[in-house]
Amino acid sequence: MKKFGSKAFLIISLLLSFLLIGFASLSTAEPRSQAESPRLTVGLYPTPYTRLIAIADAQGYFKKCGVEVSIRKYPSGSSALDALLNGEVEMATVVDFRFAWEMSKDPPIRVVASQGEVFESRIVARKDRGILQPSDLKGKRIGFVPNTISEFALQTFLLENDISPSEVIAVPINLLDQTSAVVDGRVDAVSAFVTFAFDAVDRLGENGVVWDTRHHLVYNALLVVKESVLRSPEAVSLFLKSLIMAETFCLTHEDQAKGIVMKEWGFRANLLDQFWARTKVGVSLNQSVISSLKIYLKWLMRRNEMRGEPPNVMKFIDSIPLDKVAPERVTIFR
Repeated sequence: MKKFGSKAFLIISLLLSFLLIGFASLSTAEPRSQAESPRLTVGLYPTPYTRLIAIADAQGYFKKCGVEVSIRKYPSGSSALDALLNGEVEMATVVDFRFAWEMSKDPPIRVVASQGEVFESRIVARKDRGILQPSDLKGKRIGFVPNTISEFALQTFLLENDISPSEVIAVPINLLDQTSAVVDGRVDAVSAFVTFAFDAVDRLGENGVVWDTRHHLVYNALLVVKESVLRSPEAVSLFLKSLIMAETFCLTHEDQAKGIVMKEWGFRANLLDQFWARTKVGVSLNQSVISSLKIYLKWLMRRNEMRGEPPNVMKFIDSIPLDKVAPERVTIFR
């Protein structure tokens, strides 16, 4: 009996050990799953057209969709794109013009979606310099940020108003000087990004005048990722799914959405009200993205006197992440 009892004790001990191991495995299963959630670091310029990201973050949509998102803010979309190229982030928000500028260098990055359309630049001038209408810009010093939509918008505006570039004094300025350059009087006018233009008009008061381009240039606000990230695109797909949820929230809770963006991005109410309607947000990948990139590439090649064929735009497009979560939103010609 003692022998039988010893064997029974040994068997029971082994069973208990297996059970304990099993329970331990079950208890650690959920945290392991959470630890393995895909992650994505996103670099962005806080503007009205990046509001879907602010809303998705504040409303917990990233967590609901199962992706960990870390947001890093930059002073411009160009800076965010530079951060992507330097390996600081895995995704960046940038307008299509800036992306076209980079394409000629054949970078290892890809467009996965547009998050909307935006009127991104305006011309702001000082009345005390004798500028009341566009034709008064002749002979004046106009600030612009080289290699950005600020430069493209200025050339477009001059063309629309029958002003030769040789009839103005174009003054290159730093990105962060777009407001101060015209407010302090270092230039007579400036071609500025919308947020800088708003601040300039606000500070100039009655002494300021502002214009859009006649044809209201619209830019696609792109989401761009490192090519290496797309080898396992789950994180990008879940990120896009979260933005689509934020898009619905914007449509059904506009006032609450505005409150979130003011808090998260630090916008004043009057600025946000002015530009909310000027930005059309929505996750998609449509043919206008391709067309715009081709137009900007041609302009950049002429500007820089580059010869040969422009880069193949389709090489820089990857529709797989959006196809996985919302294929109806992908309408590019394939």
